[in-house]
Amino acid sequence: MASSGVAAFGTSISPSAGEITNITGPGISVDEVEITNHSSSDDCKEFVPGLIDGGEFSVEGNLTSTVVTGVYTDLLARTSKSYTITFPNGMTWTFTGYPKSFETDSPVDGKLGFSATFRVTGKPVLAST
Repeated sequence: MASSGVAAFGTSISPSAGEITNITGPGISVDEVEITNHSSSDDCKEFVPGLIDGGEFSVEGNLTSTVVTGVYTDLLARTSKSYTITFPNGMTWTFTGYPKSFETDSPVDGKLGFSATFRVTGKPVLAST
């Protein structure tokens, strides 16, 4: 049976964060709540799932004026926005978040770039078509 995997080229984020070369995340996790008590069986700790953490997502790309008027300005203003990451296979991540960090990169033998990390707030939604 042939794989249904697709190349990631063409993945986009809206609102645009400029000329993006890599998108990572969001990385979702569930907190653990320890409920161990003096009657716990076999001297073992017990846990239940706690709150869900929507995590963070990060982008890397070419440093352009679009980035400065978008991501950097939003970070300084502490602006939360609704974001959608759209994959070439039609799947999407939709969530609210805000820029948490911004960094430029200017290696002597490479491109002028940037990286930014965004904090997801609330529930991220992964949808397939």
